[in-house]
Amino acid sequence: MTCDTSPPDGDKKADEAPNSVIKKVFDQFAITHIFKKIIDKTSWKATDQLNDAIVLFIFLFVLFYGSQQIKPEFSLAVVTLIILLIFIIVEFVGANSPYFSRLFFSEEKAEYFIRNLESYKTPEVERNLSLLTFSPKNINSLLSVIQSNKNKVHPYVTDRILLYNPLSSENLDRVFNIDLLRSNLRRDLIIDLLMKYENRLSPENIENIFVVFENDEQLIKTLIATQIDSETLLATHPNCPILEESFKKYHKNAETKSKIFKLITKTQTNIVTYRMIFCLSFWAVFWGALLLLLNYLHLINNISFILIIFSTFFISGLVAAFVIKPIVDKIVNHWIDTSKLKFFELL
Repeated sequence: MTCDTSPPDGDKKADEAPNSVIKKVFDQFAITHIFKKIIDKTSWKATDQLNDAIVLFIFLFVLFYGSQQIKPEFSLAVVTLIILLIFIIVEFVGANSPYFSRLFFSEEKAEYFIRNLESYKTPEVERNLSLLTFSPKNINSLLSVIQSNKNKVHPYVTDRILLYNPLSSENLDRVFNIDLLRSNLRRDLIIDLLMKYENRLSPENIENIFVVFENDEQLIKTLIATQIDSETLLATHPNCPILEESFKKYHKNAETKSKIFKLITKTQTNIVTYRMIFCLSFWAVFWGALLLLLNYLHLINNISFILIIFSTFFISGLVAAFVIKPIVDKIVNHWIDTSKLKFFELL
């Protein structure tokens, strides 16, 4: 009988792990070891890359400060430190993404919000609608609440959740259930969903919408224009002139079909993407202008500069968000509304 004297798998992996040059050269005071011990006592996580970046940041800061290279201007030293700081923040958020995901995208949190909507004040409702992401399971719960008591959930809340969260096939089947269509959903919401889920509704969904809104000419035309499977209605309702005319106009005419496709695409503009683009651009401009102003007024000295640059980095981001968000929202919403009007004019 022989004994296995080889080290455990964990030790093998540790031995085989590549040595960090940064840790060996710059971490003479075992900063990463101290940092790791502190982190291990919390619920946070720190990757080797994060530890190395922190060590490198401290080393370069001491080096640049000692050689008087940290000055109130965009020098190579300052830019290097800023890039390292951004990397540290991104790496920390990435390493702890499950926590941040739970903070904003928790299914349980969204479920609690739906079940206790009546207890929330209006500002709290707005905040939760902005921060929470609702899963298909959450949306099914919302639809169950609406179906059991339509007065428990304000139509505005229903509109926001159904329009700004992806719906599964099961969600769509429940939304376009005859009972729900008849009494619990706004007409405009139905039109918006028809555009958002172009050509994705089942024949049963289409039939239910037609039965409920048979006398609403604009909605029926929207249904035909947005759903290719609306052709099934021609078989189930053979003596309906509006169906034959609309299907021929919106699906057999290539030019009209192309115009409809382009207008529907415009109505689906992702407002969040534009917010990010303009906010980041404004953030960079504002930050640069603020630093130049402080430099011009001689309000920055070598000792306080790095603290000021860190604070302006975050303050300018908040200012960008507050200034740009309402402006972008207004412009993009106007773009979407104009596209919708053109779509309805085409019907």
